[in-house]
Parts: sequence; structure tokens; C-alpha cells
Amino acid sequence: MSNATLASPKLIWPQGHRVAVVVSVLLETWSEGKSPSYFPRTTPLPPGSTDVAGINWSRFGGNEGIWRLSRNLKDLDIPATLFCNGRSAEVWPEAVAAFAKAGHDVAAHGYLQDQTLFSMSAEIERETIKKTLDILEKTAGKRPTGWVTPIYGWSENTIDYLAEAKLAWCSDALDATAPYWKDTKSGKILMIPWSDFVDNRALRASPRIYYDVYKDVFDYLHACGTSLSFRRPPGDDSDVPHDPGIFPQPQGCVVRTSPRSRKVDRRPEDRGYVLRQPLLQIGREI
Repeated sequence: MSNATLASPKLIWPQGHRVAVVVSVLLETWSEGKSPSYFPRTTPLPPGSTDVAGINWSRFGGNEGIWRLSRNLKDLDIPATLFCNGRSAEVWPEAVAAFAKAGHDVAAHGYLQDQTLFSMSAEIERETIKKTLDILEKTAGKRPTGWVTPIYGWSENTIDYLAEAKLAWCSDALDATAPYWKDTKSGKILMIPWSDFVDNRALRASPRIYYDVYKDVFDYLHACGTSLSFRRPPGDDSDVPHDPGIFPQPQGCVVRTSPRSRKVDRRPEDRGYVLRQPLLQIGREI
């Protein structure tokens, strides 16, 4: 599969499974004195204010959230990929090392969450990629094979620089729902598309929204038997779930839902395919 169109050859998962699920956790850190723009407070601070509470809130993921999610993954026997800022690994090295030691993959997620690669010179962008990979290799004990750029801030040259750095895959892709190969000047790299809904704004309404989205999309994809991948990251800052994208419904697919009960036509013996070697395994199967 070399492009991102639905006319591409069908993606077939092993043993006839209809849906592939990849679980990801994000651990992110902002620049000194900066905080996430999506802190749950609804009343804005005066312009120029330092959001001390927002900075404090952003540390929950490394202090506690990642440990909670690691325990949940262990209890459920589910492998995951940790998308980790380089700075996060410097601030919480024990948490990142423990996550890797538990058998999970650690992928690179830039150095700082509020850094944009498109604002850097070519030299600085390459240095930032290398710096991030070096830090994560030292902390996790293995050099990352994958990457996703913070805040969709990649440049027109990022994918080539990632291939140049010998990364096998990245998720800097919003133009498809299924994984595809991309050719660059530095070689081929596997693109694993990101979801359209990947932040925690919905928490201002209800955390239940996450369950509804995950459940409905999984049931939809399972019933349709599409070749599209379904990424289900359960944590932003290792605390807040991410939602999957909603994909086009193929002709002939019937999904019945109602507020009180969700019913879907499915094969009862097939509960979906959880990739045992997260993300990179997709590349070996397409």
C-alpha cells in the first residue's frame, strides 16, 4: 500500500480479524512557565498571566497518570505505545523506564509539547529529532522506531528527516484512515494516520463521551468489516483519553444504535485484533 486512497488494496488483518486496535498513551511537557491551552478552567486569566494552576495540572500525567494507566494495561494484558516528549523523559525517567520495562513500546513525540518543527531551521529541526531520540533511548533502553510531532506542528521536510533518522514509522498523517507507505528522499517510512479528535475538551462535558465514541466506532468498524484502522489512544498527558476518527460507511453496512442500547451486527467469535507489537507490527502486515 503506497498511498492514502480508499482505492488502495484492502488491508487484511491476521486470522481474518475485522478490526485492529492500537492503544497509545501520551506523556507531554511544556516549556518552562508554560501550561496546556486546554486546562479545564473555563474563566480566562488576564492577558500575560502565568497560569500556575495550569502548570501544576499538567504535571499530573507524569506524577500519577502514567502509573495508573500502566497498571490498567497490565491488568488487562494489553500492550501499548507511549508517545513521549523528550523533556518528559528527563523529568520523569523512572516512569518512562518502568513503562518500557513492562513490555510496552516507547515512541518519540518531539522534545517539548509546545514546540513546532515548522518554525525551526533545517539544522535545528534535525537536531531536535536526534536529541529526542537520544534521550528516549537512554531512558527506555531502546531507540524509538516511531514518531509523532507535537500539536501537528511538522514542517514540509519533517517526514524526510524522520526517514533520514532511520525511524520506521510516524503518525504525522491526517489524510487517511488506514496505514500507508510514503516515499521520501531518505527512504520509505510507514504512515499511521492520527485521529481527528485527540484532545480532552470533551471532558468539560462528560468523560462518558469517550466511552460512547470508542464503543460506537469500534462497533461500526467491526460490523462493516472495513480495512480501515482504528487507533484508540487512552490518554493525553497519561490521563485523558483520545477519541478515534469517524470513518465513511461502506455500502451495505448496517449498524443499529439507540441511546438506551447499542446493537450491532457482528460475528460473536471475533472481538477484534489487538496488536501484540504495537504500531510497527502494522508495517509488517501491509
